[in-house]
Amino acid sequence: MGKPRGTAAHAGGWSARHRWAAAGGWVPLVVLALAVGSMAGRVDVVDSEQVPGESGRVSKIR
Repeated sequence: MGKPRGTAAHAGGWSARHRWAAAGGWVPLVVLALAVGSMAGRVDVVDSEQVPGESGRVSKIR
């Protein structure tokens, strides 16, 4: 059958041979993702925008 080819196969082989380096690479990636996510912020919606349909229309009338 031979060796599997492709990017995912190469990455999987490398990370199997270099377990500590692969695990250590995930830590900065997770920290970076958390930092970018917290900088992006959030948008708060009012109660009337959270409820769709008839109930939402009634909430807007009040």
